Amino acid sequence: MKKLGLIVISSLLVFVVSAENIVRGRVKDSAGNSVGYVTVAAEQSGKVVTALAAGADGRFELTLAQDGDYTIELSSVGYQSVTRQISAV
Repeated sequence: MKKLGLIVISSLLVFVVSAENIVRGRVKDSAGNSVGYVTVAAEQSGKVVTALAAGADGRFELTLAQDGDYTIELSSVGYQSVTRQISAV
């Protein structure tokens, strides 16, 4: 099973834009190739609060409604899922 990687500038970052927390990124495989249509989900306290599919080029922009700690999960058929912990402030 292949492993997804997440490239966002140098790591997963949260940007504050207009009082909203925005997570932007691009999904790449271990060879550095973009992986499109990956499901990107944000969980808080064990519940999915928002999710979307990355574009064909692997890029995504996820809006988090409130500050707090989140688990970001990337998943796609044929790939091993990847999770990252982030804090939105």
